[in-house]
Amino acid sequence: MDATIERQMDARAQVGDTGAPDAVPSVVSGFLIALCRSHAGLADEPQLQTHHAVWGMIVAEAARHRMLPFVARYIAARPHLENGLRRLAEDALAVSRRRQSAYRALTLEVQAALADAGVASLCRKGAVYERLLYDDQGLRPLGDLDLFVLPAKVEAAAERLQALGFFYGGFLDGAKEATAWGRQEVALYRLNPDHLPRLMRPADDPIVRAHYVDVATDVAWHRSPYSDAGRAFLEDQFAQRVEIDGVVTLTLPGHFIDCVFHLYREAMYENGIRGGNDASIRKFLDVLMLHGKMSAGARKETAELIRRHAFEAPVAWVLVHLDAVFGTGLAQAYGLEGVVDPVELNSWRTSGNEVRRWQGAMVERMFRLDRRPLFAGWPQDATG
Repeated sequence: MDATIERQMDARAQVGDTGAPDAVPSVVSGFLIALCRSHAGLADEPQLQTHHAVWGMIVAEAARHRMLPFVARYIAARPHLENGLRRLAEDALAVSRRRQSAYRALTLEVQAALADAGVASLCRKGAVYERLLYDDQGLRPLGDLDLFVLPAKVEAAAERLQALGFFYGGFLDGAKEATAWGRQEVALYRLNPDHLPRLMRPADDPIVRAHYVDVATDVAWHRSPYSDAGRAFLEDQFAQRVEIDGVVTLTLPGHFIDCVFHLYREAMYENGIRGGNDASIRKFLDVLMLHGKMSAGARKETAELIRRHAFEAPVAWVLVHLDAVFGTGLAQAYGLEGVVDPVELNSWRTSGNEVRRWQGAMVERMFRLDRRPLFAGWPQDATG
């Protein structure tokens, strides 16, 4: 095992690799962290010589963090590893690349159709990050097409997407056929006006069974203390929008702030944590990669945007935890050291907006199979 992974294991031990029965072994978490650091250009690619059974644990944990294509590419490039493991990795990478290709075509189709209907849209998250950050290698898992539209255009966007064959629905309980949601279910989802309910369109493809589109109107969320500033920020992004290989999207500083807010929302609030969308190593990697993609001028612009819109607290929360995971200094780079106190760093909020505490460090939280014991006051019926 190389020195990088050994250092990550040592760091993991310092923050709580306590041998809890549901803790991921440090050789697994250390390897994934080292792999992320190498993708971000912070270290050489890790070299791990280990037993086949450990690779099985690494693959399982990578899938849980939606990092399977990263590990699959690593395994596929090593001919000394067992043939069955390499074939599994090659298949996983091929599936990911097929999904990326399908969503690339979908992005161009949907954005063109919306533009024809007078609806400007900005592509965000995975559909952009794969090309912008990961060199179009099929590394960034993608489950839907994420778009921003302005609030005044959201109904027109919904109508145009439905004209393209999209509807509110999904595959229920592993069913082979998609089921449209009832009117009551759609109405319930639309109580949160920062998002349309996710739309789907079945596809005649054994790999990509359906295309999904998620339309948001706010970089923050409904009733958030950042909503007013978030809408102003988004309006600025529409005015400054850029095009990358035919895809209309945010500026790099805009992507950075959007990515941070997305991670913060899902790691801080009960709905995200409980819904299986809690913090993951790959979400932190996206933030780190966006930082690395920016020039010094773009980073300065990002810092100015954070202050102009009073986004310091959520951005600092994410960057302090990111620095602890990867050994970086992003909080300092953006002038956000000391903005969030230690109590807030280990706080989370219930659906009723009650502030509660979680225990340990972020790396321990991410690499627990069952995170519920770390969260004080967690509902007993929660699934983790």
